[in-house]
This record gives sequence, C-alpha cells and structure tokens, in this order.
Amino acid sequence: MARFHRTGAHDINQSDQNGSNNGSSDSSGFLTEGNDVVCDPYPDVQPSTSRQSQSIPRKRKRKSPKLVPQRRPNISNRKKSKRFRPGLNALREIRQFQKSTNLLIPRLPFSRIVREIAQQQCGAFMPDVRFTQHALMALQEASEMYLVLLMEDSNMCAIHAKRVTIMPKDMRLALRIRGDR
Repeated sequence: MARFHRTGAHDINQSDQNGSNNGSSDSSGFLTEGNDVVCDPYPDVQPSTSRQSQSIPRKRKRKSPKLVPQRRPNISNRKKSKRFRPGLNALREIRQFQKSTNLLIPRLPFSRIVREIAQQQCGAFMPDVRFTQHALMALQEASEMYLVLLMEDSNMCAIHAKRVTIMPKDMRLALRIRGDR
C-alpha cells in the first residue's frame, strides 16, 4: 500500500533544516507517491491568524454500528407504585382491622405460648395438659379483647399528654388507672 505524504511549506522547512532536497519537496500542495503526482483538492492555505491550527482533511473513518442495549418489553399492566402521604396507610389498616372480625394473633404461636404457660404452672401436678380447639379460641378471643382495650386506654393517655404516639409510660399509666398492677 502506497503512503501519501503532503508536500508544502512544512516539508520545505524540514528539508532545509536537514540540508537535503530529495526532489519531493514540492510546495504546490500536491500529494506525491514516488514520481507520480496526484492533484490535492485541499491545497495548503496560510491561516489568517497565528493561533488557528492547520488541520489536514482526511477521510473519515466509518463508525462501527453502536450496540443499542436491549430494553425490556414495555409491560402495560405494570403500574408505577403510587406514593401515599405519611400515615395514610396506617389509617387504612386501622379501618380495615376495625371492619374485620378475624383474630389478629396467629393461632399456632398463640397455642404454643398457652401450652408453655400451662406446662410451667401445672407441670408438677399434670404433666400432660391438653386443650380443645374451642378452649384455645376462647382464650385467644379474651386475650385479644384485653389487649385492644389496653391499647385504647394507652391511646387516651397519649392524647391527654398532647401526643399521638403511644409510649411505654402510657401503658403503665393505663394499667395503673385500671388497677391491673
């Protein structure tokens, strides 16, 4: 492959400095390859300002096609999750629990704790304590009712203290007013 080099004022200066003139220092702005002379469509032009840089126009390289990252297919069924105001979800949960009549404590953990307490209290006298389903359900209903009423009283104490958050001191005060402790 033949190499073309640009001849012009720059090449003359180099050849003068080297002290040799090999005949290829033609200042006419032609491209030369050996003895062949090819017409240059962009002859050297002196810049009007000293700071302007001279650039040699060259063929632009072809850009390789860019790999576009594959996007996931647009799913129209998928909604963007909406952000609710603070406390709105809590109020929604409260309304939901007030409407329902289901028990809030899971049955299996509650039955385990009841059996454990019964074993601790009656273990020496009755090593094998058994409960019917109805007995466990009655105990769970009663314990949940007690906890709900305690929370309501604690909430009243917090509101009296001009707060909306229940704290342990509210529970202690509610228990003391009730006479449970």
